[in-house]
Amino acid sequence: MNQGSQQSSLVRNVMLISAAVFIGLTGLLLITRQARLIPGMISGGVLASVNFLVIVAFVRKMIRADKTQKNLLPIFLFLGKFLFLGVAIFFLIAYVKISGLGLILGLTAVFISVLITGVVLRLRQR
Repeated sequence: MNQGSQQSSLVRNVMLISAAVFIGLTGLLLITRQARLIPGMISGGVLASVNFLVIVAFVRKMIRADKTQKNLLPIFLFLGKFLFLGVAIFFLIAYVKISGLGLILGLTAVFISVLITGVVLRLRQR
C-alpha cells in the first residue's frame, strides 16, 4: 500500500470511529435523558470533523509545497480557520443557545477517535 492510500485509510478510519463515537454518545444521552445536549454534540462534532479534514488537507499541501518558495498565505488561511472556529462556537453558544456541554462532547468525539486510531495502529506494530 502506498503512502497516499495509507493516509487516506487513516483519515477514513478516524471518520468512521468518529461516527461510532457519535452514535454511542447519542445513545448514552438518550438513555440518561439528556437529549437536550444532542444538538450541541452534533454541532461540535460537525465543527471538529470539518476542522480535522481541513488540518489533513493543510498538512498534505504543506508536505507537497515547494520548500524554496516562501508563501505565507497557507499559514494565514490556517490561522483564519481558528478565527472561523472561534466565531462559530461563539455564535452557537450566544445566539443559537446550544448547550456548551453538548458542544464540548461533540468537539471531543473527533479527538477521542484520533486517539483510538493511534492506539490501534501502535498495537498493530507490536
